[in-house]
Amino acid sequence: MFFDTHIHSTASTDGKMTAGDAISTARSLGLGVIFTEHYDADSPAAAPGFRVDAELYARDYEKYRSEGALIGIEIGLSHLCHIRNDATVAKADFDFVIGSVHQLGLTDIYLNLARFASPPVGKTEYLEYALRMVTEYDNYDALGHIDYPSRYYALGYPSPDDARAEIDYFEYRELYDEILKTLARKEKPLEINTKRLCYKTSRDNYINILKCYASRGGRYVTIGSDAHRTEDIGKNFGIAREILDALPLTPVYFEKRGLKIISSL
Repeated sequence: MFFDTHIHSTASTDGKMTAGDAISTARSLGLGVIFTEHYDADSPAAAPGFRVDAELYARDYEKYRSEGALIGIEIGLSHLCHIRNDATVAKADFDFVIGSVHQLGLTDIYLNLARFASPPVGKTEYLEYALRMVTEYDNYDALGHIDYPSRYYALGYPSPDDARAEIDYFEYRELYDEILKTLARKEKPLEINTKRLCYKTSRDNYINILKCYASRGGRYVTIGSDAHRTEDIGKNFGIAREILDALPLTPVYFEKRGLKIISSL
């Protein structure tokens, strides 16, 4: 089965769908789901729900395995949280662990950029931190949404498709190269986060990033919608599949932390 590998239900406080509704919607689309609720150990007071109680969540969601769902978690990668992340991941038999950079230490990217804080998190600063995280830490299965800050850079421009919102591959090629080379060496898949693939500039930039990843020895990708609502499950998956048709990358999902190849798109 083809899985949407990045899903947030009401177990995350920003999730707007129940687990049951997510499963029903995915089934109608011919998809399986992997729930990946948020755990950012140092999420700020303005976003306390990003620290899911991993043990309670996994216990409550165990019943959904009988409906074909897999149970994962999305941890925030931070140099301050390696030990706490390890402890959280160990609290349950998760199928899949996404590692994502949501914060630079204690600076929350969303709050910083969406509120137009000064100074804003910079593109170089973000990529340098992402490189540090993939170099220092290994207890995750795939790197999530490498374009994450662009969601919020776009708020400062008239269109979400404005090229200035992207962390352009060619402008930051050296940093991207080091990040992707490190992932490839460690055999960590890169996530194709489909949230912004409907925008041409985002899609083109993702293609360039994926080409670099493949050229540096990367072989596998996960595909996740990052859905928080039922209507976003599987969003832009058709575009992701078209991208993969032209690249030597294999889509995968994880079960019991083991990589599973999707044999056919």
